[in-house]
Amino acid sequence: MRILFCRLSNSQIIPDFEPCIGSGGSSGLNNFRLLVAKSNDGMNWTRTNLVLSDRSSVADGLVLPSGRMLVYYVAGCIEVGGNEQPANHIKVAISDDFGKSWTYKNVQFNNLPSGGTLPVDPNVVLLSNGNINMLVTIDPDQTGSQKPCTYSALSIDGGFTFTLSNTSVYSVSGTDVLDPENFRFGSGNWKLWAGGIPGKNMFGLSTNEAISFIDQGEFCSDTNVNNPSECYVTADVIQYDASTYKMYAFGTSSSGQVIRSLSSTDGDTWTLDPTVNLIVQPSTGVEELDVWAPTVLKLNDTSFIMVYETRIPSSASTTCTFFNILQGDTTILVGDTLNLIARTYFSDNSIRDITFFGTWHSTNPVIASVDNYGKLTALSQGITYIYKTYNGVNSDSILITVNTLTQINNVKNNKSKPIIYPNPVSNELIIEVEDNYEKLNFEILNAIGQVVFKGNLVEKTIVQTSNFATGVYLIKLENGKTFEFKKIIKE
Repeated sequence: MRILFCRLSNSQIIPDFEPCIGSGGSSGLNNFRLLVAKSNDGMNWTRTNLVLSDRSSVADGLVLPSGRMLVYYVAGCIEVGGNEQPANHIKVAISDDFGKSWTYKNVQFNNLPSGGTLPVDPNVVLLSNGNINMLVTIDPDQTGSQKPCTYSALSIDGGFTFTLSNTSVYSVSGTDVLDPENFRFGSGNWKLWAGGIPGKNMFGLSTNEAISFIDQGEFCSDTNVNNPSECYVTADVIQYDASTYKMYAFGTSSSGQVIRSLSSTDGDTWTLDPTVNLIVQPSTGVEELDVWAPTVLKLNDTSFIMVYETRIPSSASTTCTFFNILQGDTTILVGDTLNLIARTYFSDNSIRDITFFGTWHSTNPVIASVDNYGKLTALSQGITYIYKTYNGVNSDSILITVNTLTQINNVKNNKSKPIIYPNPVSNELIIEVEDNYEKLNFEILNAIGQVVFKGNLVEKTIVQTSNFATGVYLIKLENGKTFEFKKIIKE
């Protein structure tokens, strides 16, 4: 039996649709896939085989101050009510738990240019006031003489509704300007890299906070070591640490396209990092021919998420072999909530999150209820079994045990209870007790119930937490007779 606590930092988001599964053909977006990789340093990446969306392309994301992750992309197909629908429009995937589960929403655009195409190729920047700026590609007159160019859009509602600029903010005469990537290096210093020239970028500079960009000509981040006639094509830029920026780019090689990173201290001069981030690996079963167009989200100094694009293999499976709830049997306390996660697993090694799809069940809802999006609430002492139904199939069940909180009483002189601070904690956790407080032992448990630290309390006990992973922890205090749990959050 393990003890597990989770919490959402944001309100739950009800999905508008479910991503389509598998290829829809070889034309357009039908054969493109967005996959998730993770890293501890932003340089060396581990594939998760998690498919963010099939028949989709050109992802770009950001992390809000709340921790919410937003990944925008162009979807060629969505599923609503069990039926596939063509899309070819910008959507957003949302995660409130560091990429463990994902829900999906439509994105609305106001002030669309009359006669123009729908916006595609999203690129987002979080502004200092909390609003979100998005650059997109629009062909203003479709079959007319104007070329596709870059428009700006602003969201003031958390990234779901955007209002487009009246005119384009970046265009190059006689040239298609596609898939813009931009980064704000400081006040009056926005840089934009766009596609449209094979093997290179076009480069724009803004001194007026992205109201307009002045064309600076062609840009070459670094010569492609595999094909010297080409450059690495810019896909994303992040603030890597206090003094370094990272540019994530892609280029061709004998094995297919590869993803590389470059470093800069000023945003002007870039140096190719020695590490190759990703090379296509058809043997995984989830990708084929190429990897390209990465977007990287920095969660903290030791946690990075990459969403990258590949081709859907011809052998891709569209039928899941099994699905399950990631948590095992769990013990929680009355009043606590637990956010459950469910995944589907396919014979081609691909994985998809279905936390927000299908139906969750509690066999004893008076003990713990669970809504359709996996949020479980402990109501009274007892046990219940939780399972999920997806596409008419039931998952295995997990046992939820709900306990009431047993308080520790000071049997000597009724002094105040232990004081635990700071919470949230970064580097040092302090637990203070009175010098004549009864003897207490304590354990610190991580989110899956593992003991990461234990000891005896003295008047002022200091626990070094700098090496603890970010997340929710449980402190178990006991005196040999009774026990009490306290929650802390490690930032």
